[in-house]
Amino acid sequence: MRIKRVMLAAVGLAVGTGFALGIEVTVYDGQGLNGATAPWAGQAGLGVANEDNETEPGTYTGDAWDLEALWWSGGNLSVVGTYDFLTGMADGHDVPIGDLFIGEFNPNSPPDACMLLGDMDYYVTLNIAARTYNVWANVNGYTAVSDISPSTPWKGASSDSVPVATGVLDYLTGVADPFGLGLQTAVPGVRHNVVTLVGLGDYAANSDLHLTYKCGNDEIDGHVPDGGLSLMLLGLGVTGLAAVRRRTR
Repeated sequence: MRIKRVMLAAVGLAVGTGFALGIEVTVYDGQGLNGATAPWAGQAGLGVANEDNETEPGTYTGDAWDLEALWWSGGNLSVVGTYDFLTGMADGHDVPIGDLFIGEFNPNSPPDACMLLGDMDYYVTLNIAARTYNVWANVNGYTAVSDISPSTPWKGASSDSVPVATGVLDYLTGVADPFGLGLQTAVPGVRHNVVTLVGLGDYAANSDLHLTYKCGNDEIDGHVPDGGLSLMLLGLGVTGLAAVRRRTR
């Protein structure tokens, strides 16, 4: 486990029409071409990491299953998908969202997991209904997904009795074009959902990220670069400039 400096910041984030400065941090999950059913059977995914309009090989495809992108801005991490993060339901299947794992991908990881236990620095539990998240350290185990084993891990376990940090998350639904990424859908008119972990900050900087839901039909992976803290400060600066401009009008 790596020892990391930690700094939290609460920064407002606009997802609809006025976007905060940021970068897409999605990376290719390495599992191959699309799932086995219409509408995307056997096709390559879209976007910088082939994650948009994509599920894992041999799985159901379609908007209900799609985890599309990760966005980093001002110390806030946003997860975008047409998957329903709140109910965890996809085409009648109960597949609740898992924990966000933060650590380091290992090229020697076994084929049934994308991240080795010893390379997990933290995991983050997401309470979408309550709009809160908890960051846990001292990861000592995890629960595998129920079906698509390379999408493991799903849920984390810790030797700690309390989290190292607690934060607020935002959940927006019906977003037409989150962060201007130009994400696509199988069915015209379907909108996107966005979960934003406000103030995750340096817990995620210079780290690999992994998230999936119970069955593992789709996973979303990412990497926040070493400049993650600088981007967080940039976000704070932009917010401050906007405040100054309002005061001087």
